[in-house]
Amino acid sequence: MRLGFDVGVIIVVIRIWRCLTTGDDVNQYLLYLRSVCLFECRIAEGNHSMQVLTRIHGTYHEVVCISTWNSQRDLEAFFGSSGHKEYEPEKQKRWLVSDTHIEYYDMVANEVEMANFLS
Repeated sequence: MRLGFDVGVIIVVIRIWRCLTTGDDVNQYLLYLRSVCLFECRIAEGNHSMQVLTRIHGTYHEVVCISTWNSQRDLEAFFGSSGHKEYEPEKQKRWLVSDTHIEYYDMVANEVEMANFLS
């Protein structure tokens, strides 16, 4: 998904994926993410980085995965046109208490690009 106006050079595409899990399941789920999902995502063509964030959200734990990609094409090559890759759906159903939510952003500036612009 692209923004509705010309923002200039797009540095990378950001994918933000969110879900909720219970406090009892968060450690198992994070181990699963690290051993399967993060590894495959990180070695995928066009992936720059991957971060996983957590926070307590009421009685649940929110898990947020932020990945940076060269292009929308690289994202679709890895995740498919749905934007969601199914990893062991039965395990996911057991650990997750909400549907996942995915958002995309175009990064149009960062500290390196800004330093080059200002010099």
